[in-house]
Amino acid sequence: MELIEYLKKLDEKYYTEQEESNEFAIKELKKVYKSVLNDEELLNDFMEEAPYICGGAFIPFLFWITLAKFTDDPENIRPQITELIKAFCKSDFNEIDAQELKPLIITYFAMEKRFEIDKLKTYVIDKSHPEIINYFNKLLTFVDKNKDSVKTYIEKFNLLKNHNPDFELLNLPIVRLKETLKHQ
Repeated sequence: MELIEYLKKLDEKYYTEQEESNEFAIKELKKVYKSVLNDEELLNDFMEEAPYICGGAFIPFLFWITLAKFTDDPENIRPQITELIKAFCKSDFNEIDAQELKPLIITYFAMEKRFEIDKLKTYVIDKSHPEIINYFNKLLTFVDKNKDSVKTYIEKFNLLKNHNPDFELLNLPIVRLKETLKHQ
């Protein structure tokens, strides 16, 4: 079965049989992600389609992977980040996704050039639903007003960026995170 066709069926199942279960979506999309990892063409197709499948439930996972690449190569990865934010702005915007994305977006905003953030805000975010606009505005305000906290977000992400996305680890206080990583 072709990848795109499979993702469409998964999307349909998410909305009909699974009652929009994030757990179902993430479990299934992780399986697909792992299955396409060694095929660059399929991986690219997956990265383009998956943000729009299952209400955007897999966006935090994809954002983590893309942000990790962005830290090493911002110029070439920026379009992928922009696409993920566009997808998030068009997603079902549920609390779980918003909470998981929060530290990642804060980290991204802190690392990105202000000009690029302003462009993103003007051309993507400000054309979204008011709830989404408010979400991003709060994060931008947080980044501008909480430099020490933002440094902590960046430090935590840098410690974890080469791990599989793990939002529970990312939410640990920095001291506990370092201890946990020492014992792994």
